[in-house]
Amino acid sequence: MQAQHEALVQAAVPDHAAAHGHAPQGHAPQGHAPQGQGPMAPGAPVMPPVVPYVATGPQAPVPPPGQQALGPPPPPPPPSTDPDNGDDGDGGDDDDDDGSDNDLGPVRQLPLGPFLRLPQQELNEKRRKKTLDNIQKYFDQESTHFRFVKVVGQGLSSLACRVKLRNRWWKSYKAEHFILKRAVRPNQEISLRREKRNLRRLRGAMHIVQPYASMVPIHLPNIILMEDIENGSLWDFVYRRIQSGHFAELPNRLLYRLLMCLVRFCIAMAYPPNGPRGGELQREEIPRRQVDRDNKTQLTHGDMHSNNVLFGSWTADDWEHDLAPIMKLIDLERMGYGYSNSVEDPGIKQNILAIGNLMWLIISAEPLEPNRGYMFPGRVHGQDVNILTRALFVPGSFPNLDPDIRNLVARCLAQNDDHRPTLEELEKEVSEGIRTKNKEYYAVYERGAFEDDEWIKNLLKMRLLNADVEVDQPSESAGGYSDESPSMPSITD
Repeated sequence: MQAQHEALVQAAVPDHAAAHGHAPQGHAPQGHAPQGQGPMAPGAPVMPPVVPYVATGPQAPVPPPGQQALGPPPPPPPPSTDPDNGDDGDGGDDDDDDGSDNDLGPVRQLPLGPFLRLPQQELNEKRRKKTLDNIQKYFDQESTHFRFVKVVGQGLSSLACRVKLRNRWWKSYKAEHFILKRAVRPNQEISLRREKRNLRRLRGAMHIVQPYASMVPIHLPNIILMEDIENGSLWDFVYRRIQSGHFAELPNRLLYRLLMCLVRFCIAMAYPPNGPRGGELQREEIPRRQVDRDNKTQLTHGDMHSNNVLFGSWTADDWEHDLAPIMKLIDLERMGYGYSNSVEDPGIKQNILAIGNLMWLIISAEPLEPNRGYMFPGRVHGQDVNILTRALFVPGSFPNLDPDIRNLVARCLAQNDDHRPTLEELEKEVSEGIRTKNKEYYAVYERGAFEDDEWIKNLLKMRLLNADVEVDQPSESAGGYSDESPSMPSITD
């Protein structure tokens, strides 16, 4: 037995030494020839063994590289005494806590704890109901000054409600609505404080939601008061268009005005006004002085989707909002700064990409396909360039779309950051399109009759204000809209 043991040890020594890069006597190391012979070709690299590692939750941190295979494997978890294999160690029934299809399996190496084990949907619903009950109870007690109206929005961390400040004959203020936003989940006060800072930073911007100052104090913790924007979200407008059963192209004059509001979003974040409390709203414009123009920030919204863009009211004496109501950007809790060592103005470029997504949704009523790119023959700085863009502007699609709008949207969605337009280009081209391209300009278009002022206003009023009324049916003579609709002017081809 002793001789067999020594033979096994001697046989294991070369392998052990070779694994550590040392050659035993009489053996040449890998890649080197014995003395007196020419050099040998290098052998294939020796790859370390791949040891699978499965993280079971925050309590099982990933070990540093190179140490996964060190030491003996951990012992298996002790078997559960409960006949139910899905027990998680809390002594309760999993069916009561889970309620979803996100089952982690019958065997768990580490308990995840009650908070992580509880599904997020159920957690949010419970806390949302509790928070809503507290808000309603408070305003029921303060019914002399306030009236709770309804819930207007909710997310993973907060709840937004519409509240009316009631007027009384002995009060000097008028009745008005405002929005109250309160955190739902614990430890979400940080997000509210961040949103308050961003509201102060963008205070005075016409196209950004503004903070609201109540004449009567509200004694609720962790809340934000904001102005009420009354005419619904951009997604409501798109969804009602989809519900109508047809996808007729929108008028170009309307698209120019909607795009102008989106450009104002980007300008406001690039040049935050930091206006005074109670000051007048100012239109977001690029500074004229070069020293001020170069002093731009890279503030980016981070969550600019169609539910975070709301329609306000029409303004008859405003050249931007005479046909279409103003659009305002809300939900500033995820706002931050963009950083990049290789891209100039990374935050601004990210915002321009976001408004390109919104414009594509407005034009096509369809979301963009993820991870898809298309070659678009566009123009960049006056030169013809093939642009790799996410916008699917295939030949023959959207025949009545203005080529300038098509080119701008394709550039906003360009994969190459250098092909995206600058804020100066966007403001100049879109404002010129609004001022110079009137109804007569589009008379040669197939749907030029739908560029009429009253038709555009009625279309928006029906899509935004009369959501529950069937107003238009498909009609070939009107290119998808009915000429007999009582709310629409009679337009004949």
